Amino acid sequence: MTGTALVSTSRHVKNSLRSLLFLISFSFPQHVCHAIQCYDSFMRGDPTQTASCGEDQVCFSEFYALSKHEDSPHISEWYVDRFCVYRQQCLMRGIGPDCVTVNELDKVVRRTFRKKLEHHIKDGWNRLLHTQFCCCESDYCNRLDLNELHDLFNISTDASVYHASEMTANSTYQLNFPFLLLLFFVILQK
Repeated sequence: MTGTALVSTSRHVKNSLRSLLFLISFSFPQHVCHAIQCYDSFMRGDPTQTASCGEDQVCFSEFYALSKHEDSPHISEWYVDRFCVYRQQCLMRGIGPDCVTVNELDKVVRRTFRKKLEHHIKDGWNRLLHTQFCCCESDYCNRLDLNELHDLFNISTDASVYHASEMTANSTYQLNFPFLLLLFFVILQK
């Protein structure tokens, strides 16, 4: 077996195990008596809206940070979004409460994310520094705030970061609708 095939097989096994563990975690009764609240986006560290996820839904959290130039290690823009998705979508894609990076996403979701990113941000894929994708049935996905971003990725709260956050947060619905629509059709094709 070649090295590439071995890596591909181990990645498939890892994603399958992650999906199985995620499925098991959702099959046990949850000790939550209320619907999960999912913060849509935030500017300057505060959520702009919250949504109550439905009975078969979880909170999907998406974070990515971009550098100013392709070879720069410094973050110039970052984006956080959360929205309710059906639990089955996360299970099928191997995304659970243990967050994954863009490289750990399955190839269909990774390709969809890349197209969305490149459509809205020129050379965004080449400037991608940090990513995190999670599906949560608890408040875990909502805890990603400025303090958490600083701890995880050393993101500071300077003016340029805020400015970039405001620009992307204002276009949240423009970015999410095509992504969700593509994800829906991809799931239907499987």
